Amino acid sequence: MSDPEEAGTKVHAQTATAQASVPTLSILVTVHMWITWAELAIEHAHAAIGARQNMLDLHSKGENFSAEMGRETADSLLAICSSAFSMDALVASWTRLVMDPSTVTKWENPMSKIGIVNQTGQVLQRCCKDVKTAETLTDRWRSVFAARGGAVHFLETSGPTVPHPSGITNAAEIHTTYSQESAVTAVNLLIDTLTEVESASKPKMKNWLRDMAGTLDALRAKRI
Repeated sequence: MSDPEEAGTKVHAQTATAQASVPTLSILVTVHMWITWAELAIEHAHAAIGARQNMLDLHSKGENFSAEMGRETADSLLAICSSAFSMDALVASWTRLVMDPSTVTKWENPMSKIGIVNQTGQVLQRCCKDVKTAETLTDRWRSVFAARGGAVHFLETSGPTVPHPSGITNAAEIHTTYSQESAVTAVNLLIDTLTEVESASKPKMKNWLRDMAGTLDALRAKRI
């Protein structure tokens, strides 16, 4: 019997190779931006309250309080806008939980013309215990969204002064629109809304409430 090597035939001990690879692990993270905006709203509302107190203290001493009035306006504006931004983010999140898929697709289209007040109303009707509660909340949000819009798209015009909510001076209307009172109202509306939706019956919304229970309790504890 002839040797295969001598016959010109090479014998390979390994005729195939196998390679194994482990897929790269992918971690998905969901960021709840509404929480950040809610915390900022509360923080600036407290700052506005502090500025008002400083303003009153300076007035009682006969000192200039204009800087503190400006601080109150600035922090109130930030509290109101942050409350509106938080609700904006919540409505976008809840839309995916309570609205039908076709509506979600339509609303999330960049060309969608639905206004935030309209969207808020439709979403809250599916999250609250009854239509009346949803309508009341929506009406309250209407003014907060309007104040947010007025700040973002502010028009510089001259106008008469009006009494400041502090009761110690008159000032430009901007100081009454964005004041300690309006800041506290906006923040408490956000907390009220988060409380009212706890009666939601839709399964996906119930799951959201369960997952957010700790955060909701923490925010309610900070109610002003």
